[in-house]
Amino acid sequence: MALAQIKDGSKTPKMPIKLEALTPKIDTSTPASDKLLQGSVQDTFNPEVLQIPKSGFGKAYDIGLKLYTDGDYVRSLNAFKLSYLRASKHGLNDPRSQMAKQAVEMAKSHIGLASRLGYKVEGKDSNLLTGKVEKVFPPSLAWLSGIKQDDRILKAQVGKTDVTLTLRRGAKTFQITLRIPAAIDGGLIADTRNATTSSGGDGFGAPIKHPELLGPAIKLLGNYDCYLVVDVSGSMASEASNGTSGASPSSSSNSGRVSKWNWCQNQSTSFYNDVAKFMPQGITVVPFNDKFSVAPNLKGRQIESLFAQLGPEGGTDIAGPLDYILSDYLSKKSRKQKARPIAIAVMTDGECGLQEIADTIIDATHQMTHPKEIVITFLSIGDTTAGSPVLRALDDDLVSAGAKYDIVDTRSFEELSRYGLTKALAAALIEEKVEK
Repeated sequence: MALAQIKDGSKTPKMPIKLEALTPKIDTSTPASDKLLQGSVQDTFNPEVLQIPKSGFGKAYDIGLKLYTDGDYVRSLNAFKLSYLRASKHGLNDPRSQMAKQAVEMAKSHIGLASRLGYKVEGKDSNLLTGKVEKVFPPSLAWLSGIKQDDRILKAQVGKTDVTLTLRRGAKTFQITLRIPAAIDGGLIADTRNATTSSGGDGFGAPIKHPELLGPAIKLLGNYDCYLVVDVSGSMASEASNGTSGASPSSSSNSGRVSKWNWCQNQSTSFYNDVAKFMPQGITVVPFNDKFSVAPNLKGRQIESLFAQLGPEGGTDIAGPLDYILSDYLSKKSRKQKARPIAIAVMTDGECGLQEIADTIIDATHQMTHPKEIVITFLSIGDTTAGSPVLRALDDDLVSAGAKYDIVDTRSFEELSRYGLTKALAAALIEEKVEK
């Protein structure tokens, strides 16, 4: 079935009430001595944030309002649901609960296929599928697949399970097939509690449920060329955690405190010791901040020496080193050079640059011939990436966004600390088995 557009007959959306409307005003008609300010709403938020905060009715509601104004109705619905959950503890008849409930219904009424795919074309109707792209909402399927602002979608062919978009960018025409996301559940109490997980949980893939399988899986790493892509930006100088596993022996006198950078150094050394007998060629370490370098075939003391020469400074650009590694591997493969499969572990406390590599990863999957030919694992160092919808999208939605294979795994710092770098990377090779 081919559809050029989907319309719901709506006009410009009615706006949910702003929290500022609840701020009491001083009555200038009464004597100064009788004036009494009863209270005010002070909630603020970062308009660039993707993660909904874990507490505060006002913050979740305000973020929902910002997303609603932008036309991102799916994420605004999640934010309003979360604000409803937080307000409901005061009673379902509380004005805050009623406000949030009304906002949920308003957001839900504007969600159609275009909203679920994560883009908006020019015009008042938020669910037109064709036209000039006005906005793309991260981390949606449209965003993951590489659709960009100002692309012109010429045709939308909607099937039972997927939609194929024909779009023009400049003088070139592209075709993208996206799996149709599940319909949005507009319920409140039951699935609002799920919103705490989807919008404010740890933001990573399914947890490891069968750790007993990790040890035997380590030998599978011997079939791969392994790359440790290690963040050396300024924030890596901060403390990883108290009592974190992987702390250096010398740090024991300091209650186990160790910087994120030193934590990565210790884990990288341990990783090589664990896999040395399977990897006589050594491993490749790629340190990066706003620049990166490549140190191939390192072993034992060479890894320690590399870390000793570096110290945390500068910004964070993950896109550069990942693009280099993938391009280098695929170039060798296209020239029919002998190339072993590659396993990439990205150890970082940030996610800057991930938007730029989403389409690079998807493109790489279409040049693969086996689902485990390339494996990428994002490992959170510290808790700063917890709750990242970007990482969640890369882990869960790549195939729905048009990737040939799901090649991305993510692990929280809690899991990484519990199992160590070696087992965390091995988990990506048997992801289906350890997570079910």
